[in-house]
Formats: sequence, structure tokens, C-alpha cells
Amino acid sequence: MGIATLDVNEREAFLQRYYAAEEPAVLRKVATTQQTAEAICSELNARIARDPTASMQYLCWDVRPEVVSELCTMPSLIGEVLNRQNAFLRENHVRVWFNLKGHRTPWHYDGHSLHIFNLQLKGRKRWRLVAPETPLLCIPFTSVCLFGDYSLARRRHYEFETGEGDLVFVPRYWYHSVESLGDLNINLNWVLTPKTVPADNPTARREVELTWLKARIRPLLSESTRKYNVEYAGAGKPAIELLTSRVSIWAGLARGLKETSKVPLMLPGVVSQGSNLRAARRSKRVLRSLVNAEQDTTLGSSSGSTKS
Repeated sequence: MGIATLDVNEREAFLQRYYAAEEPAVLRKVATTQQTAEAICSELNARIARDPTASMQYLCWDVRPEVVSELCTMPSLIGEVLNRQNAFLRENHVRVWFNLKGHRTPWHYDGHSLHIFNLQLKGRKRWRLVAPETPLLCIPFTSVCLFGDYSLARRRHYEFETGEGDLVFVPRYWYHSVESLGDLNINLNWVLTPKTVPADNPTARREVELTWLKARIRPLLSESTRKYNVEYAGAGKPAIELLTSRVSIWAGLARGLKETSKVPLMLPGVVSQGSNLRAARRSKRVLRSLVNAEQDTTLGSSSGSTKS
């Protein structure tokens, strides 16, 4: 099924038919740059290395908007929705992705109830999206899918490719898996959590019920899960209270039982995801080495300046 494709100037159509309706869309040729992928990669990694607030999340870097602003101006369309009046924002609400050819992200939907604007700055990628009302099976208590692949025959889905300058809007709770086709692929994400109660669909119900449950058993959770809960959507408690306002105690407890019942499926799931997990570890090592090399260069330059 073909995804809706708009011109960057079709502002009203996008905001009303897709953003407000939480339906995905692609805006073509939103941004262009004459720099090579290697030059942009080097510059971005140098900026990340100098930013003490940058943090690595899975296979991307979460950074402040200032880190990328001089290399790529934020599309004005995103600026209209990226405001604290209508959305919860983290301080570091820009994500920087570097992926080599052949890398494929496992099926997942993004946590924190995030809307995602994904700009293909360099390279090319193949996308697959699945609607939240035709859900995929997830690892218990997470938003990562249990198996490496699924039949899409009876699911509402889209398959498409993005080239340089294309912007994908992925609404909250939409499952996605992305394969890198270019030799070096650089993507910038702007992320936000809308200050609206989610639509009623199976994936939204699962996410808000899990969020409700985790907020109430926080002392029993791992340190990383507690941190995720406290920092939910960049706001913590206010965001959780808004998103879970319709969750009853019975629905929250029932969700815990449903998730626990899926635990026996985790072993075959890990086997199915084996190649993705190995690729993710390799990519993470590459990402860390790039920034570590830039940090060493920065420290060396500072040391040389001090000695002179």
C-alpha cells in the first residue's frame, strides 16, 4: 500500500489530514545539502563529542536542537507543532542516526508515546509501517516486537523508500522497521509527545496501561525502567497522568497479567531476532568509536593549545 506523499508547501493538508489524524505521511524534498555524507558524519560527531548533554539511546544520539541547527535548519512545518503549549518536549528532542548499508532496525513502536519527524539527510532507506489497530506481538513490558518478521497480509501497513531530503511523519504507536540502503545513511529526528489523550486502539491501550502499571510499581522496577518512567515524555508525572487518565485499576492489573503470560515466548523470540541483535551490537560499537575518536581529537587539540 502506498503512503500519502505531499509537497513541503502543503502545510494545511498535512496538519489536518495527517498530523491531527495521527496518520503517517511523507513530505518530499524538505531539505537539501551539498556536503558529502562523510563530511556531515564527521561534523555531527564532533559536535556530539563537545556536547556534555548528548546521550546515546539504543542506536542514536539524543541531542539539543542547537547541535544540528547550523548543519540543517529545522523545517518550519515541524516548528509549528514543536511547542510546549501543545506537546511535551525533552531538552534533547533531536535524534541523530548513523547507519551503514544493510542495517535493519527490529520491528517496534517508539516509547514515550512519541510522534516522530524523520529527515533523510543523507543516504536512502526502506520503510515498513504497521498501524496500531493491527498490532504486532511485543516483548513483554516493552515496545520492541518479539519476532524478527511478521506477515503483513491482514494488517494495515505501508512500504516505501526515502531519499535525501525526504521527511517521514511516524505518529505515536505506529510499528516500524527500517532498512538502510545507502552506504552511509544519516537521519535527523525531531520527537514530541502530544498533549492529547490517545485514540482508542490496541497498541495505544497497551502502552497507556503499561505506563499506568509501571508508575505504580516503580520501586520494583530496574533502574533503567524507573528512569524511563520518571523521564516519560520529558515531563514524567504530568505526561503520565494525562496519557493514562482513562485507565482503570482493573485494566492496569489485567495488562500486567497479559504481559506476564507472554514471557514463555521470549526464548523463541530471541532466536528469531538473533541477526538483528548482533547487527545492533556492531552498530553501537561503531557509533561509540566515532564519538570517542572525536572526543580524543578535541582533547588533544585543547591540550596542544594549553601547551602553546
